[in-house]
Amino acid sequence: TDRPEVVFNPFGHGRVIYCASVLEEVEGLQDVFVRLLRRLQPSFTVEAAAPGAVELTLFHQPDRHRHVMSLVNFQKDLPNLPVDGIEVRLRLPQRIRHIRPLPNGKVLRHRARNGLTTFQAPRLETLAMFALNHA
Repeated sequence: TDRPEVVFNPFGHGRVIYCASVLEEVEGLQDVFVRLLRRLQPSFTVEAAAPGAVELTLFHQPDRHRHVMSLVNFQKDLPNLPVDGIEVRLRLPQRIRHIRPLPNGKVLRHRARNGLTTFQAPRLETLAMFALNHA
C-alpha cells in the first residue's frame, strides 16, 4: 500500500518506528505495540508486571547517585482498587545498593543477577515512589 500503518526506518545511528495511529491506545493491540518496541530494543531498562492502569516512570539523578521510580495507579473507575504483587525488573548500568520507598520507607528486598535487578513493590493504592540508590 502507499499508505502504510507502521513504518520502520533508520534514523541517525538507530532506528525509528512511525505509526499512523495511536496504536498503543487501540484495544486489543497493546501487545502488538510492545512487540514493535521490542524490535527496536529487545531488553527494556525497566519493566513491571502490573495491570494496564499502572503507569511507571524512572528518572536518573546522577548527582544523588540514584534513580527515582514512580508507580501511579490510575483506573478508569474511581476509587482505585489497590494493586498487589507488582514485580519490577530493572537493567541499569549501575549496581543498585538498596531500594527504599519515599519519603521514609524501610529498605525493600531486591535481587540482582546477570545485570537484572528485581523487587516486588508494596501494595499500590494510588502513588508510590522509590529511591534506587547506586553503589
